[in-house]
Amino acid sequence: MFTRIVLDNFLSFGHVEFNLSGAYGKPLNYAFVYGENGSGKTNLVRSIAFLQNITNAVAGNDGIDSLGAIHGKHAMAQADGQMHVRYEFILDGKRGWYDLTFTMTGDVCREELVYSTPKGNRGRYFLIEKTMDFPSVSLGKEIFRGELSKNLKKEMNRLWGKNTALAIISSEYSRNTSTYMDRWSFEGMGTVLEFIQSISTNIDPQGMPGHSPVPYLQNIDHGWIERIDAAVLDAYEEAVSSFFIRLCSDIRDIRYERRVDGSSIEYRLMVTREIAGKERVIPFEDESSGIKKLLSLFPSLMSCALGSVTFIDELDSGIHDKMVRDLISQAMDAIGGQLVVTTHNTSLLETLDPRHVFVI
Repeated sequence: MFTRIVLDNFLSFGHVEFNLSGAYGKPLNYAFVYGENGSGKTNLVRSIAFLQNITNAVAGNDGIDSLGAIHGKHAMAQADGQMHVRYEFILDGKRGWYDLTFTMTGDVCREELVYSTPKGNRGRYFLIEKTMDFPSVSLGKEIFRGELSKNLKKEMNRLWGKNTALAIISSEYSRNTSTYMDRWSFEGMGTVLEFIQSISTNIDPQGMPGHSPVPYLQNIDHGWIERIDAAVLDAYEEAVSSFFIRLCSDIRDIRYERRVDGSSIEYRLMVTREIAGKERVIPFEDESSGIKKLLSLFPSLMSCALGSVTFIDELDSGIHDKMVRDLISQAMDAIGGQLVVTTHNTSLLETLDPRHVFVI
């Protein structure tokens, strides 16, 4: 879970700190961030998508924005200082942080990761700083060893600045076998990378893309799946049906209509609901925009129930107030990780524990 997020010269934030800790520094399992339109709520969620993007952006990767492009999309317009982000977290009961600063032109000038060491203490995984020539690279001796340590230092000298250390290290995990990485690196590094990739983001305005680690179904309402994965479709069917029946009094059932074609299954979500005093079956694609919005939230809420950190922007947008309250009540009972939601619904705030409410 996150315990604190600090943003400087990031989009609309000159400086802001989100302290997601409660009593005794324990991370909040849920938080609601309230603010008027344009106050910066979405930018908080975008800071998490930003963290994931800079971990994936390595020079030469097709289809992925360069670090400079990512910085350009997130740096404050006409900023008076450097863009800086800091993410403090708890993983497996142990605290750590990731700290990153950019130059005014969009290169990384300082990057640090601190987390648990093999001895169980908190220690530095890496600290890299910009110098006149090659970067100053300091790697934790207990974290990276032997051949891997040498390779990383070589890659940092070559790529760092135009790429983050997180992205360079993540690339090593992608292109090497798990046996190799287990031999030459401490498992805590993999834990941090897995945590970043497991975060679910759902960003609403202008159809900005989000990220959900829930596997298999790219589209829940219709699409194709391998026949061997039919059990996955069964699980989604049961979960989606339960989700909507609890929320919508006139929905009686939701099932997948399936058509087998060789080794694949074509599926389409069908809704049984009461219409004009009679139960009728309609394709989900004919449902209202509010019901479709609920389905778009489902993967993120499922991720949270399964133990991931989930950020949802404007959860209440396009959904009736009563249904939003029912949704939150259902979600509160199912949180297995950490849920952070932005909203401008004042009536919703009246039902929440004030210790979990933030106002921008």
